[in-house]
Amino acid sequence: MPWLRFHAYGVGLPKTGTTSLSAMLTNYRSGHEAWLDFLAEPAVARVRGEIDDETFWETVRNRFVPLRAEMDCVTCHHLYVDVLQEKYPKAKFVVTYRDVRSWANSLLDLVMLRRRTPPDQRGDRSWYRSYGDWISEGTFSLDPADDGDDTAVLPALMRSWASYMRVMPIALPADRTIWIKTSEFTARVPDLAEFLGIPVVTIAMDKVHSNATPASFDRFTRADRDVIDSVYAEHCADIMAEHFPEEHARFLDRPLEEGDDAWSDYSARIDALIALALLETAHRS
Repeated sequence: MPWLRFHAYGVGLPKTGTTSLSAMLTNYRSGHEAWLDFLAEPAVARVRGEIDDETFWETVRNRFVPLRAEMDCVTCHHLYVDVLQEKYPKAKFVVTYRDVRSWANSLLDLVMLRRRTPPDQRGDRSWYRSYGDWISEGTFSLDPADDGDDTAVLPALMRSWASYMRVMPIALPADRTIWIKTSEFTARVPDLAEFLGIPVVTIAMDKVHSNATPASFDRFTRADRDVIDSVYAEHCADIMAEHFPEEHARFLDRPLEEGDDAWSDYSARIDALIALALLETAHRS
């Protein structure tokens, strides 16, 4: 594609820094979550075996042809990296990834913001129902009347994280893929520039970590330890020990929190953030 200076896809899971990756490349044709709601449903249907590859591509083809971006980051791109490789054999892939504990918490923080936002103020984002239902094995709650915690979602997310971490090294071409930990964005900028074949000075360093979670809660200190440790041992421990040894040690030695005060405080902080965002939106209107 001669009109593109490079051609790459961000294929990280949601809340692994794909927003930052796209923003860092603002000096290029860079997009984030373009047509996410449109792509998520057929992507999940394909993974579940409900449609074949040909039907999938015919459904989404107009999103990819002609190419519009040099760095194209979308939450569900990782579900069809094999199709993207087939259609674009010279494309490169950027995998952003983080440890299972911080990732699951960050994703649930995002869902919590959605859940606590009044329905008439949050719009219709169908990817929460399609992709969200798939990655959480149907356990996400988006009911604003639900005041309970969301620790029951953790086992499903842990399994999804582990599956992603095992599948991606096999599914992606090693010579056209770079892996970058979310926590190492700044340090890996020179490597990213070399990988994409662009001058390092063209990367917007002020955009690193541009989508940090405004309020967070460590659900792993509240969840049933026996259940979580069992899922962790079966699905995540070996990956964590290899890629995140320090986080692995901290996970095994994590404290257990009692009582509801911490969750209530967290919910109150989320509500305050939502109220402030709605107020700012009203002032801009």
